[in-house]
Amino acid sequence: MYWETLPGWVWLIYYLVIIVTFVMAIRSILRNKMRRLSFAVVLFSISVPILLFINSIERDKEMTEFDHFVAELQAGTLWTILSMLGYGVILVWWLLLPFVRRKRLAR
Repeated sequence: MYWETLPGWVWLIYYLVIIVTFVMAIRSILRNKMRRLSFAVVLFSISVPILLFINSIERDKEMTEFDHFVAELQAGTLWTILSMLGYGVILVWWLLLPFVRRKRLAR
């Protein structure tokens, strides 16, 4: 059985971003910078890929993982909403990260 899937370079970029996010969040926790948000980012950077993997198993053969995600998001399934929440938290963390670094450099 062969399923449609995204190109390998997409998966490489996705997992590199997730790994860098995880490492940077651990670093922020150890340096006492944005501890609560960084802890949430660590949890989401682990749980969201697992959640996406588990739920992409049941997709149709003709659909890629992204097509399946969008279709399930339009249907309003809980796992896609939790994934979007996780991506939102990670995005907010990345957007706040330069401001925390700039404040530290100003001292």
